[in-house]
Amino acid sequence: AAAEEEEARRELAAAAPRVYLVGRTPDSLHAEYLGAYDREPELVNGRLAYAMAGDADKMLWFSSVNGYWHAGPRANLGGPRGWLAVYDRAPLPERVAAEWQVVAKLLIVATFVEDALRVLFTFGVQQQSMEIAGWTSPALHTLLPLLSLAVQSCGALLVLASSGVGGEVGCYLLLGWCVWHPFMYGQAGNREFVLETATISGGLLILLSHLLLLRTKAPLLGGVSAAAAQEQKDRTATAHRIQAVGRVLVVSFFLYVAATKTHA
Repeated sequence: AAAEEEEARRELAAAAPRVYLVGRTPDSLHAEYLGAYDREPELVNGRLAYAMAGDADKMLWFSSVNGYWHAGPRANLGGPRGWLAVYDRAPLPERVAAEWQVVAKLLIVATFVEDALRVLFTFGVQQQSMEIAGWTSPALHTLLPLLSLAVQSCGALLVLASSGVGGEVGCYLLLGWCVWHPFMYGQAGNREFVLETATISGGLLILLSHLLLLRTKAPLLGGVSAAAAQEQKDRTATAHRIQAVGRVLVVSFFLYVAATKTHA
């Protein structure tokens, strides 16, 4: 959070204190918005915003939704509504980050989707695996594969469909499955199996930390209460701890393989 604030301060310091919106509008429509604009003291949607000199209700701001600079009333500040003024051809960090986030999610949940499909299409084999793993009840031979299918499918869908609380719930579901998975298949004593699962868990923890950090971003307009600010600070600290654990787990299997080959 401190780094983001410092970056915002640098961007504000480097920005032009005054800009001019000039040109012609069809039939002089919204011509009252043409003129000089002074820089606002805060960023809006991570971009600069300007208020018209002499009329602070008329604003010029950038919308990350469509990539346009908008002119409009202060009430619409930061949103996609307003008179479209100028298209910003610069790459939008928000869109680039969103696209890479989708790719990362797909890579992380691919294992769970593949496993869920395998359970679905080889259900009889999975039932036999439960018997081999030591589950003596015939009912469990059916219920456990169904549990596997349901948890992995629901968790993967939640992660892919949401970057909010739904995505967090999906991560928790899949993390719970990772903990249960070795015991269900009777592989808790298999070091390589457990470490492979730990590596997958590490990816989930890193994704979870990212989703938690998204919720720590306070609105740029208006203040927040002391309690809300403390909550965001605590959530940020938790997210960073989760990320640190995730990074360790991600490389755990590879470190194990390297160590075993070194001592071979």
